[in-house]
Amino acid sequence: MAISAREDAGMNGALATQPGAQEFRAFWSGPPLSAYEELSLTTLVQRGQRVVLYSYDRTLRVPDGVVLADADEVLPGGRVREFVYPSGERSPALHSDLFRYEALRRFGGWYFDLDIVLLRDAPPAADIYIARQDDGQVNGAVMHFPSNAPLIVAALAAAPALLREPEWGAIGPALLTRIVREQDMTRAVRPWTAAFPVRTSETCQLFLPEHREALESRTADADFVHLWNEIWRRVRVPKNYGPPEGSFLDSLFRRCGMRFPPEARLSAQAVASWFREDNVRLERDAMLASTSWRITAPFRTCVHALREAAATVRGRSGSKMD
Repeated sequence: MAISAREDAGMNGALATQPGAQEFRAFWSGPPLSAYEELSLTTLVQRGQRVVLYSYDRTLRVPDGVVLADADEVLPGGRVREFVYPSGERSPALHSDLFRYEALRRFGGWYFDLDIVLLRDAPPAADIYIARQDDGQVNGAVMHFPSNAPLIVAALAAAPALLREPEWGAIGPALLTRIVREQDMTRAVRPWTAAFPVRTSETCQLFLPEHREALESRTADADFVHLWNEIWRRVRVPKNYGPPEGSFLDSLFRRCGMRFPPEARLSAQAVASWFREDNVRLERDAMLASTSWRITAPFRTCVHALREAAATVRGRSGSKMD
């Protein structure tokens, strides 16, 4: 397990809120924070920002300098609304989006997810901060708005009716993108290079040492980087291990003075194999969902080959640390 920020002598004196600090709010529901969530929080605390983490778990252990607050103060009830993937996997993303909109409506300021990492020495000073995740969709993983901002009020009003939508992101990126367009706010939205310089399709590269220099170059002018926790969840990346040594993720931890012993790190080869297997599964599922596939013999042969490939990948991946 990573050395906690509170245990690293290199962080002494870095926990005090600085004059002119901005306030960041976040929500957490689930298991104890892993080193990766602590990284997100620590990048803000070390830079003197005030960080408030809301949870329904009043015993949640948080890094020094983070204020733990009762989530009932923002969204009472305690029932966490979950998104259920076709595979049966569950995610608190729906509740997180509702919480995000209500916190921003009430308090204004910054709101961020715990897979957002601040890259600059200080966060941007802006009344409105929202960015695209690609050339099309807007993403709310990190936002800044005044309280009762029209976009946030509109999102909060529209979200409850969309809770049963089967598509991922219906009350997240899809909803925000639509409201941005309806309120003619396109010019206020920052490009994907500002907060999402690593694309969803490149998530695996975060773990691979051979991509570190390229990612450091691409993120050099970014404000934040999004680590795409939901993709990790889908691929089943174990968060109780640190990143491969020499990877871009490893460099982010090192900037914060957080270290992992060699035996507590993931293998880059194992991670790459998990992502390859996930890609095979996605391609297979797309074929199975296709009407033409069901009546076309060549596609049946292709899917059989993909299944064989997936079995081979699983056999080669071995244990998590192999």
